[in-house]
Amino acid sequence: GVVDYQIKKDRILNLQYFPFYINLVSGQQEGKDLPPNSASVFGPETSALLQVLFEDGSLTASQTILKASSCLTEDSEDPVNIQKLWSSLGTLVSQKIIESCPANTDQDSDIPKFSEDGKKMPGLPHLKISDLESAVSQGNVDNLKDTVYWTANNAVCSRMYRDSLIVHSAVRRIDDTAGRIVRSILDAVAEVNDPWSPTSSHLSLATITSRVKKDWDSMVSHLDQYLTILTSDRTRFVDKVGDAGGGQYQVNYKHIFTEITASTLEKIILERFGSKSMRIFRFIREKKYVEENQLQQVVMIPGKEVKLLTYQLLENNFICLQELRKTVNNNAPSKAIYVFYVNFDQVVRYCQNLCLQSLYNLKVRTKQEYTACERLVKRRQDVEKKTKEYEQQATEDQDIDDFVAPLIPAEVEALEALDHKLDQCNLAHMATLNTLFILQTYLKYKVS
Repeated sequence: GVVDYQIKKDRILNLQYFPFYINLVSGQQEGKDLPPNSASVFGPETSALLQVLFEDGSLTASQTILKASSCLTEDSEDPVNIQKLWSSLGTLVSQKIIESCPANTDQDSDIPKFSEDGKKMPGLPHLKISDLESAVSQGNVDNLKDTVYWTANNAVCSRMYRDSLIVHSAVRRIDDTAGRIVRSILDAVAEVNDPWSPTSSHLSLATITSRVKKDWDSMVSHLDQYLTILTSDRTRFVDKVGDAGGGQYQVNYKHIFTEITASTLEKIILERFGSKSMRIFRFIREKKYVEENQLQQVVMIPGKEVKLLTYQLLENNFICLQELRKTVNNNAPSKAIYVFYVNFDQVVRYCQNLCLQSLYNLKVRTKQEYTACERLVKRRQDVEKKTKEYEQQATEDQDIDDFVAPLIPAEVEALEALDHKLDQCNLAHMATLNTLFILQTYLKYKVS
């Protein structure tokens, strides 16, 4: 037989999000106000573990510890606690943030046959910490009995990122307390429900209350009022679907991301065309079909300007124009009215393509900026390295400038300009990725 391989575009794009996943798991993105049992309080050790797994794809547990300890040693001069790293790795396994890879059961065959037994493994292999510390200090873990490979669980990481976006949206729409309650509800839903279903199963008021009390004891007294606010908000972070047992609630992920996506598209239009265009887009989307005369009356913009703005939106595929004939008789004089409408899915796909193009442009721009100043960057690195060496060797009477030629002011100014440009490119890259994830999640729920 012949083995066929294919490129998984979704998985390649998913690799772009790994900085977000690492920040979420290590607790650097959502801040300190998190439930004690939340996956976002695992600490900085998990950052190094996840980073090496994302970079290498799959590693054994001992190889992961070895590479993570090397990364931590480069960043800090303090000795690495192997016991703590091993405990953090076990936590990632128990929370299903990483999973074991299927094993090839037929090593001699040209066609690999994978077994799923590895994913049913309860935890990490039983290794003595003393043996692991000795192997890590020697830089060789091949002699350890560790044959199971581990990889990052993209589904769980994506779910955590999705939940963090919903929590941030609740904080912006209402307040911090509402965000924390939504966080507890989402964590409770993830434990009993398929995390990527369009809607969750029903949660009773008692279940929500016990979860919020476990995470935030002081918020239980105001829970009823906040649930009322969350259900009545336009985004509908929680839906009330029954009155049994004090109330039955569910999370409609599909509707939530429809609203978040709409808000994201409005921000894109605001940045590109201004607030008046955003007002026109929002009104057309809410009313579904709108004539030009209605636009002039409702959005309170002069007719000439309305025509210009609607043409811009139409030209950039944010709104569509449809002709409605008043008569079907071909011999009668042509009478028709023209209405504007928003093909929401088409707009989302168009903006998704814009995001992908922007990511490519940012990578090209970053490379060009770095290449233009590559010589200066290498010179700065050499100066810093030599300065560090001579600081340890030079006496009090000796000046470091006698050993190392410092950067001249023009070079320092050029490097500062380069750092500023690279920081701007990095911020734009992260913001574009965030927008792309929202759009992709909406389309994922739309298909389902």
